[in-house]
Amino acid sequence: MTISPNPLLKKYFKSSKKIIILFTLTLFLVNCPKKEEEADPILGLVFNLAANSRNNPNLIITRDFRFAYTNIRNTTDNQNMPFSSSGNDRSIAIITNKNFTFSTDSIDSFPTATYTISPALAAPATFSTTTGTISGIYTSQTTPSSIQYTITGTLPPTTPNVNNLTFSARVTLITDTETNINNATCQFFGAANGCSASIAYSCNNATQCSTSTSCSNISGCPYRR
Repeated sequence: MTISPNPLLKKYFKSSKKIIILFTLTLFLVNCPKKEEEADPILGLVFNLAANSRNNPNLIITRDFRFAYTNIRNTTDNQNMPFSSSGNDRSIAIITNKNFTFSTDSIDSFPTATYTISPALAAPATFSTTTGTISGIYTSQTTPSSIQYTITGTLPPTTPNVNNLTFSARVTLITDTETNINNATCQFFGAANGCSASIAYSCNNATQCSTSTSCSNISGCPYRR
């Protein structure tokens, strides 16, 4: 005897099968991983800072108070004066009988800073306690001299958002004749003066050449312009 399937059951199973397929497809679409977009690091930083500042009003972004001597000029001839540097420290070669000036340059602008110098600057050069500028003219130097000074900048106690209210830098003033200073100043020599096109820098006091515009590997050329 042949038993025919109940038409109602057959219809039920067909409907159930469709429901199961639709349910499975829905789960797949919901859980399908989306391709992540690359985040813009700069915008992310800006947004994070803005969010942190908004959510945390006590967040303070601080700066460092630092300075170095720049604008090193022989104002008599309107030329850059020879100098050497290490970090914020400067050694500046001052030609006797010529006016000179150089001033502090801060990474951030701190117009309220005041400056002191130790030991006292040898006359007739002058030192500005409001700008840190050193200027003058040495006329009585009969022998080369070298004096190191420590300059300290101080910010008012009420200056906001700085890590340090004081910062010190050293500057060594070396006075000598124009001939001696020029002979010790690194400059372009090239093939015409005994160097080569790729190793082209030296000074009159040296017998070797350098690839560096400051002749940093030649002990006889301590200065650059």
